[in-house]
Amino acid sequence: MRISTNTIYDLGVSAMQLQTQQLIQTQQQLSSGLRILSPADDPVAAAQALQVSQSQSINTQYGTNVNTASTSLTLEGSTLGSITTLLQSIRNITVQAGDPTLNKSDLATLANTLSGNYQDLLGLANSTDASGQYLFSGYQGNVRPFSQTAPGVVAYNGDQGQRLVQVSPSRQIAVSDAGADVFQRIPAGNGTFVTQAGGGNTGQGVIDAGTVLNPANWNAASDKSYSIDFAATATLTPAATNTAGGASGTAGIVDQTLWNAGSQNYSIAFTSPTTYNIVDNASNTTVVTGAAYTSGTPISFQGADVVITDGSGGVTPQAGDSFAIAPGAPPGLTYDIVDNASGKSMLTGLAAGAPPYARSFTPGASISLKSQGSEPAFDLGIATTIAGTPNAGDTFSINPSANQDVFKTIGDLVSLLQSAPSGAALTNGLIGAQQNLDNALQNISTAKASTGTRLNELDSAQTNVSNQNLQFSQTLSTLKDVDYTRAASDLAREQVNLQAAQQSFAKVAGLSLFSYL
Repeated sequence: MRISTNTIYDLGVSAMQLQTQQLIQTQQQLSSGLRILSPADDPVAAAQALQVSQSQSINTQYGTNVNTASTSLTLEGSTLGSITTLLQSIRNITVQAGDPTLNKSDLATLANTLSGNYQDLLGLANSTDASGQYLFSGYQGNVRPFSQTAPGVVAYNGDQGQRLVQVSPSRQIAVSDAGADVFQRIPAGNGTFVTQAGGGNTGQGVIDAGTVLNPANWNAASDKSYSIDFAATATLTPAATNTAGGASGTAGIVDQTLWNAGSQNYSIAFTSPTTYNIVDNASNTTVVTGAAYTSGTPISFQGADVVITDGSGGVTPQAGDSFAIAPGAPPGLTYDIVDNASGKSMLTGLAAGAPPYARSFTPGASISLKSQGSEPAFDLGIATTIAGTPNAGDTFSINPSANQDVFKTIGDLVSLLQSAPSGAALTNGLIGAQQNLDNALQNISTAKASTGTRLNELDSAQTNVSNQNLQFSQTLSTLKDVDYTRAASDLAREQVNLQAAQQSFAKVAGLSLFSYL
């Protein structure tokens, strides 16, 4: 086969170009640190590297999301901490307000301090994060969550959602909370029921928050609205001259203030079986004339209730019969437990009637809403204690616990101190406020604990992001990075190959038949 001179030159140049190309590629690999300079170098590895790079980019974004979420939750936790400190300060003021040496001016000063604290709390509830998003407005980060519509009345303008941030392929973390959950959905009282002294009470009775003895019994109760009504004992003495076998009866004091305003010494004088007069024995004057009488119906006057009962012979009071009423000897208190929905006494099963009531009162003794002795069977599963001595006519209510927002609690406390009541009225109001503040503190503590839990999750998520980024980097290094030892060896070998190609080409190109002529 004939080989032309041109062919020899072309083959030689081609061989040197190939060796040069391999040498340059190896030199570029060494200088860049990459084994794959273009997809053509290793198509399979290049495709795998692209997939890994995309996964690493997504994972890096998760890391950015984690940092953003961590910043928001750290700020929320700090804000909740400030709120806790503020509420603790308010509670301390509430305890201070119970000091019996404080006068009206002192209470007014405390009320002004609480008003300032109220505004501070409203400001903290409307806190924003670094991007201007409200922390406690739910999904609506650009909506101011709380606005005051009246003194002590705050409206929530946000929604019930939580803004979520994706921190891993399968996990989203809430970076906000609904303000209604944090500041408004706070159970009043002991969380099951609320005890409260009547606004018209005049005695020194102070009721505690109560105790739940059997939650199932309380939950099974149909009405869950009761009152404990007090009456003072009184004596009803039939006159010795009354009709033989005539009527007797019972009496009790249901309005201590009104009773004390009179002589506390009266008689009911019957002018006929259906009419009677009330006589003030101290002044020997008739204070009520010709009042109508219905057998079994209470006779009410000057804060006392009297019920005349027919004697064993079925004889009703007759004209000329009289009954003297005087305080009990010794004086004492009785109480009734009334179902407010039905108006019936839980202790008799009948419509709540005139005193004396079924139970005697001992200050500081537990009042169990449960049948005792001959009382109709009932067990509401709760009990309460009333310290001090109520007056006749005082009442204390027991109702199911409802949500009360912390702003109302503080607003009510401000109003209480501004009105400057004294004695049991102030004490009962402060006890209720302290209980509600404790509930608010517990709710804030729960929210703060939730924030801490989410921050711990973010720490774990950040660790996972870092570990995955390391794995992705290692995988990419395996796929793309050059092996310097091998590349250096290849470079040396390719230099030798290039030199050999150049030298052999020079030899071949120098061959000529003329050299032999």
